[in-house]
Amino acid sequence: MKRYEKIVQYGLFITAITIVCAIGLKKLTKHLFTVERVVFSVDSLIAADCQQQVVAVVNEYKDQFSFHPKEVIALLQHQFPWIKSVVVSYVPTNVIQMVIRAHEPICIINHAQVLLTNDIRVEPIVYNAAYLVPLPNVTVDGDREDSDLLRALLQHIPAHLLSSYELEWVNEMKILLHDKHQRKFAIVCDSARLPDDALLARCNTIKYDLEKRGTFTKNTKKLWVADVRFENQIVVSGGTYDGKSIS
Repeated sequence: MKRYEKIVQYGLFITAITIVCAIGLKKLTKHLFTVERVVFSVDSLIAADCQQQVVAVVNEYKDQFSFHPKEVIALLQHQFPWIKSVVVSYVPTNVIQMVIRAHEPICIINHAQVLLTNDIRVEPIVYNAAYLVPLPNVTVDGDREDSDLLRALLQHIPAHLLSSYELEWVNEMKILLHDKHQRKFAIVCDSARLPDDALLARCNTIKYDLEKRGTFTKNTKKLWVADVRFENQIVVSGGTYDGKSIS
């Protein structure tokens, strides 16, 4: 019986020592890995105000919780969907370095939102205005578009085409290229076949012929289009062309 009591007492003693050591180790670990400062490097694509929002979120987390990189990264990517990657590294004297990279912007949607490479839209104020200026504006009907198809289209569309035409995405089978110099004329094509230089030249000839005939008056609200989605022909609609009535 006494032997049993000694074993129990010994077991309780070992348990107590283990608990004390665990508490002490936890306190020591917390002291050793306390984050005193976070140094940020945020992608220059992002506007200064938005960068400061990221800094504020991380600092608030740091002040309330022990710093767990996975939790911080998940928190940031949830609150800021423009974030592509976050790299966290420790340096001596309890300092953490965070390198944050952003998804690249592809285009402006309806002059109001920025479409990113991860197929989400954000407000233009998120990105540095200098990086948005050269991006094409794309008019999209409704709230959704085939982002992957639109992204693929913009990746191979010639730059000189976008400099002369503004793109309106209806769907992959119907894309309107609005002439920036003559707003009452547009080219209709699809995502599989964009007009090449020869086809653009023919469409420009059609536009100039319409201009000579006084078709594009200030009072007319009709949009004239040259549809190039057909083999070996261009279908013009919006009025009369070459003496033929086209509806």
